[in-house]
Amino acid sequence: MISNFFGNLALAITLFAGGWLGMEMAVPPGYASPLWPPAGIALTALLIWGRRLWPGVLSGAIANQVLAINEYTEHITTVMLCSSFLIACASTLQAMTATWLLSKWLQPGLPKLDTPPSILIFFMTAGPLSCLIASTIGISCLLLFDLIPLTSVLSSWRNWWIGDSLGVLIITPLSFCLFGKPSELWRPRRITVALPLFGTLLTLVGIFTTVFQIEQSRVQMVFDNEADNLRMHLVDYADKIIDNAFVLQDFYKVSSAVKRDKFGHPS
Repeated sequence: MISNFFGNLALAITLFAGGWLGMEMAVPPGYASPLWPPAGIALTALLIWGRRLWPGVLSGAIANQVLAINEYTEHITTVMLCSSFLIACASTLQAMTATWLLSKWLQPGLPKLDTPPSILIFFMTAGPLSCLIASTIGISCLLLFDLIPLTSVLSSWRNWWIGDSLGVLIITPLSFCLFGKPSELWRPRRITVALPLFGTLLTLVGIFTTVFQIEQSRVQMVFDNEADNLRMHLVDYADKIIDNAFVLQDFYKVSSAVKRDKFGHPS
């Protein structure tokens, strides 16, 4: 019981750390990250250490959703919390479903992935197929609770699905090579599989970081341009007010008595 508790706690913390990394790679104004490591971490944990760790997956997913809320808004509402819980449940369901499908189509527990058909089944099932669950349910919840506009549904769903799929396709095999049992099977793959995947991961992180910085610079440039235009309009408007004030001042100087009806007469 104690080991199970600490196992779930460690998994939740690891998922939260992976979620933080994923949010750092998110390009505004999108909601989803283009690479979501928790999707791969959750599946790895369930396949290697068993489905008994599903509470850790759910806890980590809830923590990631709270992190996402804090990233995009300063005010947390009940609607946001309800949506976050449903999305966390969808992420847990996705990992559990992938685990169940792999146990039916390959083998229970960690698959060996020692033949081309098994590798293809694993990547198609755990990646693009199972990752439809969290993206579809998640975007539906956001749309239902009016947290995203209808115009951004398709792009957000696509980014979410791709992010989860890449998280599974990169993080999961990499984790297998590090923690998979039997170690005699997975240790030799650390050079042929883990090293290229780790290089791919670093490359993607570098690309996403660069894109994020470029996008931030573009947003800042647009903001500066809009601020300059607004400043020019305000200065122009203030000049007109000052000119009108001088006109009124001159009017009062040349008039012996100023009455309401005189403002309607042409000069």
